[in-house]
This record gives sequence, structure tokens and C-alpha cells, in this order.
Amino acid sequence: MKIARPIAAASRVARYLGVLLCATALALPVGRAHAQTAFYQASAREIAGPPGTLIRSEPMAFAPAGAQAYRVLYRSTGMHGEPIVVSGVIIVPPGPAPAAGRPIVAWAHPTTGVVPHCAPSLAIFVFQQMAGLRQLVEQGAVVAATDYPGLGTPGPHPYLVGDSEARAVIDSVRAARSLPGVGDGNSFAVWGHSQGGQASLYTGLIAKTYAQELNLVGVAAAAPATASSCDAVSCRAALSFGNSRLTADPSCTATSVRVRSGPDTVQSTPAPFALASVELVSADTGAAVPSSAW
Repeated sequence: MKIARPIAAASRVARYLGVLLCATALALPVGRAHAQTAFYQASAREIAGPPGTLIRSEPMAFAPAGAQAYRVLYRSTGMHGEPIVVSGVIIVPPGPAPAAGRPIVAWAHPTTGVVPHCAPSLAIFVFQQMAGLRQLVEQGAVVAATDYPGLGTPGPHPYLVGDSEARAVIDSVRAARSLPGVGDGNSFAVWGHSQGGQASLYTGLIAKTYAQELNLVGVAAAAPATASSCDAVSCRAALSFGNSRLTADPSCTATSVRVRSGPDTVQSTPAPFALASVELVSADTGAAVPSSAW
């Protein structure tokens, strides 16, 4: 698989810079961390409301492929079932949405830190940190990228708590549907790396019960921090990256991910910075699935 080395290198630099800037937070005294800027703050009255509903949004510049990006603050569910707010970024392709709405891909980010100022939505290189973003936008997909609870918004951040991450991921998809140019589609896929790989797997586990109005069509996880497994031979959908194929069965009670470079070969997941192309394919037939059918 050919790799665009300059793009890969830039993505690595962006990620490492973000981690380096936040690393010192681990040595600071532990306490309740405060939100970053007024955008990330919400009153009790604003927090009250259904999970996934939008509190506010603001446009962001420099999104790739002519897309419009928004920094968002939306409602979600906390560790003990309490209402909370979560921040993130939504990227919408240019042009009007198709009649059936656009497909949505939820990006679950790797570890960036554990305090509010480590939120990806605050990063200078936020778009470069989203693996496969340009390819997804060019194929007409909306990308919903949560920060997770406690990053951007007041902490603490429940690091590697899968249910918490998954609820934030799913609610970012719900929030995206209220933005201009997205439409009324209800199908989404989730793709993440490291901490985000775990978030992706947990999204696969709870999506049907937490958000019955949404249709999860695929789960892709690269190097998840924790993982469970199941037989993915009968997967209904897959995310394809270049010549390798990430497959996952959303119907499995324990969702897993497999990478196939040949009919009988299972390999480790490719680095998320080595994406050459992104498309949804049928794991039953191997044929590409049009984005209109997501």
C-alpha cells in the first residue's frame, strides 16, 4: 500500500506535539479541572436536556476539502447517569445534503491528555489529528469528533472508561444531525485508535440500547487500549483502508476488529496515519457500498 510520507509525517508531528503539550498535566496536583474558555462552560439550565442535543456551535476555519467545521458543545450522560456537557468538532462536506441525509463517521481520538486544555478541539492541528478526514469528506461523509468528557469541558476526564467514551461518541453523532448540511440520515460508523479504539469497541456494544434511533453500520478500532473478540467472519459492514480491510460485526455482543490483506490472512491493524483511502464495503460480497446506502 502506498503511503503519502509527508502527510503521514505531519500527522505524527501533530499528534506528538499535542501529547507533549499535555504530558506535564500528569505531574500537577489532582483536583476538579475547569473548563477552557466560556464556550466550554454551561449552566445547569443549559445542561438539562436530552443527550445528543446541541447547546452551541461556532464555525472553525481551515477544514480540508472545502468542508465547513464547527466546534460544538452538546449534552451527554455522565458516569452515574447524570446530565453532562461534552465538546467536540463536526466537519460537514460542502454542498447540500442528499435527500436521505449524509452518512456520519464518528472519529474517536487516541490519548491526548487528561485535563481540559488537552481537548483536540483546542489543538492547532486538530484536523491533521483526525485519521482519514480528507478522504471521508471527499466521499461525502460527515465526521463527528468528540473530545470525550472532561477534555475541554470541566474535569475530571474518566480516562479509559469505555461506557463514558462511547456515550460521548454516540451523542456527537446525534449532535451532528442538527447542523446545516447534514440532513436526516441515521446511519453511522465509528473509527478510532488507541484510547479511541477502545471507545469504538464500546460504541459497538452499547449503540443499540443507548441510541435506538441510530443505525450503527460498522466499527473499526486500531490498537484499542482494551479489546474483546468474537467471530467477525459474517460481518455485515467493513471500513476499507487502502489494500487492507478493517472488519467488525456491529451485531456481536463482543465487537472485534480484524484486518485482512488477503482472503485467508489476518494481520495487525495499520497505523492510523497510513491511510490511503477510506470507503465502506460489504464484508459479505466485498463490493463497495455507496454512501447513500449507509
